Amino acid sequence: MTTPQRNVCERRLRRPPKSFTPDSCEISTRTQRMPENAALELQALKDKLREQAEAHALELQALRDQHSLELQALRDQHSLELQALRDQHSLELQALKDQLREQAEAHSLELQRIRDEGIPYGPWQQRECPICYEFLCNKSRCFLRCRHFFHYDCLDSWARSTVGVGLCPVCRVAY
Repeated sequence: MTTPQRNVCERRLRRPPKSFTPDSCEISTRTQRMPENAALELQALKDKLREQAEAHALELQALRDQHSLELQALRDQHSLELQALRDQHSLELQALKDQLREQAEAHSLELQRIRDEGIPYGPWQQRECPICYEFLCNKSRCFLRCRHFFHYDCLDSWARSTVGVGLCPVCRVAY
């Protein structure tokens, strides 16, 4: 290319043709409209997300309220069951106390009867003299360290015999 032609080409490249305007260019129009569309779409998305967040918040609050009501109902139910169990155990405990009191009174009466009748009490519940096999009473009995009971006369005759010198006639423990 010659120099004058080159200058003309360079001038053409440097300045746009006379028919060129920014509105006529498709690329420049798209770039100008895109921010407006994007802003509208962004605002629409924000509104949609806000609505969804509000809906979820309401749903969450409803679930919390429902859970709170269910929890309170369970607490009330368990409280009633616990009170019923306490009442039942209180009645059972009172019945056991009454039963123990009656048994203690019966044992006390039995012990008093044993003392009054002269029936010996101890581990063997001995009621008769092991030497003569007659009934023992308080007035005529004596007992040894081993807690065996005898008539005074029977034990005295046993002690004088050569066989039982100083030994219990039942268990042969020294007295």
